[in-house]
Amino acid sequence: RRVTSSLVFLLQDVFDWQAIQEPAAEVARDTTGGLMTRGQLVGRANRLAHALLAAGLGRGDRVALLAKNCLDYPAVYLACAKAGVTIVPLNYRLAPGEWSYILNDAGTKLVIARGDEYVAGIRGISDELKSVEQFVAMIPSNPIAAVAQGDLLGLIVFSLFFGIGIALVPSPA
Repeated sequence: RRVTSSLVFLLQDVFDWQAIQEPAAEVARDTTGGLMTRGQLVGRANRLAHALLAAGLGRGDRVALLAKNCLDYPAVYLACAKAGVTIVPLNYRLAPGEWSYILNDAGTKLVIARGDEYVAGIRGISDELKSVEQFVAMIPSNPIAAVAQGDLLGLIVFSLFFGIGIALVPSPA
């Protein structure tokens, strides 16, 4: 006998349920000793998902993340799933020209870069980027992030998600 159910659970639903059940349970830890709880993960993912939608992104759009391994990764992946956008992870060990090819081939609309060298790398190839409309630069040495072409609500939500200040800058493309 086969059991069937009309309920469909998406991955993000499982994370939401776990955050309700045990919000203080640790879900991720980085090499510096920082940690993220289930509640923090879902909260950050929800804020970023709303920021992605407020920035005009929708189902099927592409968002790239260029960073070394960090606690932002699980939150960005979950946020993309919640917003219906597709994540395009960029390998930080590739050359900027290779990032350009990947971003253009994927039709990426928004790039999130974390770290001085990666922000500079994306800015260095900005003339080659054909589909990128928005850029979020997270620079740990300068706690002001830059978002291009975003609206005020999106900027506020990005600021809440990343816990840093936000400033408008010209689009890199």
